[in-house]
Amino acid sequence: MITAYVNEEAFRDDACALLRAFYPGETVVTELSSSEFSKALSVRIIRDGDETGQLEVSIDNRSNYTKTGLRNEYKRRLYQCLSAKTGRTLPWGALTGVRPTRLAWRELERGKDPGEASEILQRSFFVSAGKADLAVRIAMRERRILSRFPFGRGYSVYIGIPFCPSRCFYCSFSSYPIDGMRDMEEAYLTALFKEIEFAAAAFPERILNTVYIGGGTPTALSARSLDRLLDYVNQTLHAGKTEEFTVEAGRPDS
Repeated sequence: MITAYVNEEAFRDDACALLRAFYPGETVVTELSSSEFSKALSVRIIRDGDETGQLEVSIDNRSNYTKTGLRNEYKRRLYQCLSAKTGRTLPWGALTGVRPTRLAWRELERGKDPGEASEILQRSFFVSAGKADLAVRIAMRERRILSRFPFGRGYSVYIGIPFCPSRCFYCSFSSYPIDGMRDMEEAYLTALFKEIEFAAAAFPERILNTVYIGGGTPTALSARSLDRLLDYVNQTLHAGKTEEFTVEAGRPDS
């Protein structure tokens, strides 16, 4: 087991994510302990109670950084220490809990060419060349797709289906096991169709950009009900020019 004592709550998740990446399969526990350190920002790592295996990362001149900049610098330094200690590197480098394409997109928007954007990811976050190039390629594709969207003249629709094959113990969404709610399926669709009609009336001059049907589990509906819903969306909201039409289907049992 690895225990990490962190004296800043804001960096707790990053420390935990990097430790788990460098020590796969190990149990990682992070504890907040401001009294452990005199440095401005530190993390001390103890593996299996071995004090000789501790690692400390510190940043003294934190006033030189913005809040985001400080967090990124902390992650970079922790990554370098863990890489040196383990002799390993990670394909996505020091990136944790972020969308890499967002960083690549930001550099492209700043006028950097694809090669420069890739280099920045590699230099700033130690991302491998292959993964950095992948992030840039995806960001470029996203930009091409979004360039077709009529921003300012469009809108998006989310449709929630509050039924699932079964209720997962960790779920915090409004959802109910479909087997006990089949008699409510038709009534729910009737109410849903009224809301879809309202959306169509509220945005008569706008173009429907995206439709996302989530839940719950939309595919918990019967095939007939789901077919009716998709047809109604297409006909009532005039989805002919929609760029994205997504139906969430994460449950293999439906």
